[in-house]
Amino acid sequence: MFSYMPYIADIGVTYGGVGVKMGGLGTIGMSIKALNIGTIAITTVDQPDGTGETFSPTFFVLGFTYSRTLTDRVSVGANFNLVSERFPRASLNAFAVDVGIQYRDVGGVGGLSAGVVVKNLGPSVKYDGPGLYRVANDTDTRKEISYLKINAAEYELPSIIEIAVSYSYDIGEYGKATASYLFANNNFADDESKIGAEFAYKDLAFVRAGYTMTPDKPEDYEYIWGPTFGGGVHLKTGGVNIWIDYAYRSVDFFDSSNVFSLKFGF
Repeated sequence: MFSYMPYIADIGVTYGGVGVKMGGLGTIGMSIKALNIGTIAITTVDQPDGTGETFSPTFFVLGFTYSRTLTDRVSVGANFNLVSERFPRASLNAFAVDVGIQYRDVGGVGGLSAGVVVKNLGPSVKYDGPGLYRVANDTDTRKEISYLKINAAEYELPSIIEIAVSYSYDIGEYGKATASYLFANNNFADDESKIGAEFAYKDLAFVRAGYTMTPDKPEDYEYIWGPTFGGGVHLKTGGVNIWIDYAYRSVDFFDSSNVFSLKFGF
């Protein structure tokens, strides 16, 4: 699977992933998500308008996945993520884990599914590198120039707990309709409730819509994300399944987001 999303402030998000079923051993996968922030001008105290030089930060997450079906109704999985953030002369590396479980036909109700996932579990992290050194020059003594290193503060990873339910209903020969609800508890942001719906016509064409709400936000809080709409097609050719999907998300103050994805199944 490959996808690309122009994000806010001229930032792009690129994603790629591959998964392989290993029979009774389960499924293994590998993925990478990267932010394309572009080029930023280097400024200093003496040259606040720029030195003429530029830099390009790199942010990416490399993930390794394992999942397995325990019974005909229960599946579990985990992502093991390597996180890298790099600026000139300063960088951060971190390790985080996502774990989740899914239930199908909850309570014996066909089409009713539920899932729970905990994301970004890992130790505290902090930046390091030569960019944290400062010149210590005492002009009142004959002491040689020395360097002091700033001890960067540690911070926790932004962990998230998500609980979701969905219900799918077969509409005879016309296809299937699915409605879903997700609640996200964020430790560094407001909690969110997300609703979504999809209509699949004979597993060939899809229409989707969704909306995110933040019920506990302050009155003066400006939530920039609006409703989402999208669709896709499923093509079968030469023994290969191809999914082409598009999603649109309205955004205040910035250009709207457009997500394009392409998936192959063999």
